[in-house]
Amino acid sequence: MADVLRDTQPLRALAETRQIVDFQEEIGSFERLSDSIERDLAALGDARMPKDWRKSAVRGRLAFAPATAGQATATGRLTARVPAVCQRCLEPFEWPLESRVDVRFTTAHGSHREDERELWELDDERVRPLDVVDELLVMALPLSARHSDDARCVVTGESRPDGDTTRPFADLKARMDEAGRN
Repeated sequence: MADVLRDTQPLRALAETRQIVDFQEEIGSFERLSDSIERDLAALGDARMPKDWRKSAVRGRLAFAPATAGQATATGRLTARVPAVCQRCLEPFEWPLESRVDVRFTTAHGSHREDERELWELDDERVRPLDVVDELLVMALPLSARHSDDARCVVTGESRPDGDTTRPFADLKARMDEAGRN
């Protein structure tokens, strides 16, 4: 039995058959997404690293359809709870990733926009839907993740749960005064 998500196929075939791909996969199935999350979590160190984060679920649906001039579109929705490090308090948390998919694919370089869809130029007419989803997930990640509710965020300068106090500028004035004397 074919695995529509993992098999490389002609984009035209996906579009002409109006292929719908419903899936639930682990974050670990998406190489680029996993690499990006792992780089972010590395700042925590092993003791504070969330356990089994690669097993968190990614759910989604892609619906392929034909477009003008042999092109194809994909619409759908992707959701996940992605482990992240809050850039405000530097604590791990789960960020709710939700992304709407509305893409038009083309292999003609220099194509122009025909509609409001995001335009993706492909080098090959064959695609693997898993790679498309992986790219969409990476693009949906925040540049700077932080708790959506400030009450959950341990604000800089307050005690952290491990007893450490994060005060990155605590001795800045003393250093500036010392540098001015030298």
